[in-house]
Amino acid sequence: MGVSVEVVNTSARTVTPKFYLCEKQTFVSKSKRTVHTNDILFGTGDSVPADTSRTVTKVLSIPPQTPPTFCNCCMMKLEYRLKVDYFTVNIDPQPAPFVRGIANVYDVSKHEI
Repeated sequence: MGVSVEVVNTSARTVTPKFYLCEKQTFVSKSKRTVHTNDILFGTGDSVPADTSRTVTKVLSIPPQTPPTFCNCCMMKLEYRLKVDYFTVNIDPQPAPFVRGIANVYDVSKHEI
């Protein structure tokens, strides 16, 4: 799976985007709902220097032991989402880096990077 993210870093620090596979398990019984979440780190992208913008592209492999998503059961549901986050260390108050746009996800078997 390929992911492209446009990062606009307006801070004075270098930021590094991180890609997570977010798993959400929902169980329902007797009108009680229990939700478990788990964020699995996929990988990190290239760093974006301060006061610059860059498109970061990353090819991610879904772990083979990951069960498939299912949403057609009224008692339980298993969903996955892709989350893109950034890492920065703020010693002094700085404006937070701004990540613009939505990540573009595509099938790498059909596209060249």
